[in-house]
Amino acid sequence: MQSYAADLIECLDAKTPVILALEGRMMSLLCQRSEKLVQRRHQDIKDQAEECNIAVKAMRGQPVEANNRGSQQRSWRAAEREGRRVRRRKAREAQHQGLAQPRNLVHHDGMSTDDEQPDADRLSFDKERELILDDARHVFEDVTEQFSSVTALKQKFERWKGDFGKSYEQAYIPLCLVKLLVPFVRLQMVAWNPIEKPESPESCGWYDALLFYGEDKPEDPDLCLLPRIVERVLLPKMAALAEKVWDPMSSTQTLNLVWTAKKLVEDYPTVNGQSRHLQNFMAKVAARIGRALDEDVYIPLYPKEVLENRSGAPAAFFHRQFWSCLKLMKNVLSWQGLLAEEPLKELSLCSLLNRYLIVALQAGLSQRDTVEKCTRLVSTLPASWLRESQLPQLELLTRFLRLYLQHLEGVSGSSNLGPDMHARYICEMLSKKLESYWLHLQTRRND
Repeated sequence: MQSYAADLIECLDAKTPVILALEGRMMSLLCQRSEKLVQRRHQDIKDQAEECNIAVKAMRGQPVEANNRGSQQRSWRAAEREGRRVRRRKAREAQHQGLAQPRNLVHHDGMSTDDEQPDADRLSFDKERELILDDARHVFEDVTEQFSSVTALKQKFERWKGDFGKSYEQAYIPLCLVKLLVPFVRLQMVAWNPIEKPESPESCGWYDALLFYGEDKPEDPDLCLLPRIVERVLLPKMAALAEKVWDPMSSTQTLNLVWTAKKLVEDYPTVNGQSRHLQNFMAKVAARIGRALDEDVYIPLYPKEVLENRSGAPAAFFHRQFWSCLKLMKNVLSWQGLLAEEPLKELSLCSLLNRYLIVALQAGLSQRDTVEKCTRLVSTLPASWLRESQLPQLELLTRFLRLYLQHLEGVSGSSNLGPDMHARYICEMLSKKLESYWLHLQTRRND
């Protein structure tokens, strides 16, 4: 067995760089696709902002500088953007055909993610991905069977453990086994992408092979073999994906990644708050969210008369960007229970709610759909936060909602149509969800 172990280490020394190169190629491929889609979104937002600024100047009778070349390029990109938007709308309609959507699930422009690839890019991606996977299938084809797979290693070490248990322990195999198995597991996980498809490790071949390794005794160190492999292989890969591939603006990607992370935390004892790999993963998640806040969030502010023209491009752009920002806040809050509370509040409440969303709500105070925006916003907040008696990050929201109530009551009082149902709805919502918080604020002010 000592000779086998020495030969195995020599084999892994030769194959590990090959496996790392395959992982790097796959990560680079995913990263390039993600970056291209994000850059296209940034360009689309920039184009729409420029188009709307021109429209606002024209409405005010201000001179507009002519840039025929830039205008033509924007027109091409706008046509492509609108085509993708139409296809997403048709796909949603086909999915929900004949189904009545609840009020809190009504779709608004800005809530979907533009992740459609051009056909040429998609075909090129699929071709390169298949080449990587084909190379992965041939990594161990030139070695003997006893060094070629997780199953082969498991059988060899299991026999050693059963027949020569003392020698097995003296060789420190329980401490070394994870390190010996990691290259094989990483090779099988080259294509694993929980952002695109949430797939638990239980569905993988290496998991089945190692599931019953070890004795059913509390003192057997091999009982933690699978949890240690999960922590050692999956979490670093998820950290790299979160940093380089994950788009926080995508609800689908976010929910997939959150689901995978929560499952690992719930199912594996080594994936806990003390885990260095889990801490690194969450740090990458927080950093990527912070980058999205800096690069992706933009809500234009226009005069009241511009926003009242709902058929105009500037108003449509304003509302689309609001819903996009609210979607991002919902995605950020999906990490509750994984990301620490204080960083989560800083990212969602301070950096999104107070800095962007409330400012946008104030700009559109007289807009009819502000009541729905308020409702969706409050329903997005975790119920536990609304029950907290001391949460200063919500004070700006409280002030705005009171201001909006006054506005609605004024509109209702001056209207010949009777009491405004929206005002009554908002009053009921506020009294239920923010009553304890408002009482605390009032007590604090009185003191």
